[in-house]
Amino acid sequence: MSNHKTTRSKQDRTGQDFAEALNRGLEQEAAYNKGWTTASDITRALIDATAFAANKHRGQKRKDAYGTPYINHPIKVVQLLSAVGGIRYGEGLIAGMLHDTIEDTDATAEEIEARFGKHVADIVMEVSDDKTLHKAERKRLKIENAGKLSRAAKTVTLADKIANVTDLTYRPPVDWDNKRCQTYVDWASAVVDECADANSWLAAEFRLRAAEARAAQNPH
Repeated sequence: MSNHKTTRSKQDRTGQDFAEALNRGLEQEAAYNKGWTTASDITRALIDATAFAANKHRGQKRKDAYGTPYINHPIKVVQLLSAVGGIRYGEGLIAGMLHDTIEDTDATAEEIEARFGKHVADIVMEVSDDKTLHKAERKRLKIENAGKLSRAAKTVTLADKIANVTDLTYRPPVDWDNKRCQTYVDWASAVVDECADANSWLAAEFRLRAAEARAAQNPH
């Protein structure tokens, strides 16, 4: 076996270990269970969360030239959590679907708790910025606080940043020039550095997508 294959095998094993440990740990630390004990229970709850998020984000669009419906973003985040991060933990996936609802819609923590449980609401609150603060201060605090997040909130943060930097490669905001895109990638990388320990697969995927975004902004 080549060194490359051996290294990749070790990385995959490490990623699997992280994902399995994360799922076990999150199940143990969950403050609220809501009875999601089977795959079908999780599926029903995730569909409910998707409908909730779609309603709350109704009419919102991403800033790209296509006017992509905003709901595509949390769907992508959940896909990344599951397919790349190996996350099976129901409340973690549901928090991923709802991660922008408090920050960017009229949803409240109380509303989310009543419908999806306290642990989901807590995760969403952890990843939500305080919009009363100036944008520069919010971004500074995001880096400062990333390492203090729960493991569940870190994984949602990782998936969110992957989705955002991928968009910079294929569908950047129409009013962002190359410099602004590069600045975002640098900032997102600083955030990810603080929470990469939560899931090695997601951290590796972010670094790949960040490199692609940088290359797209500097084609020569």
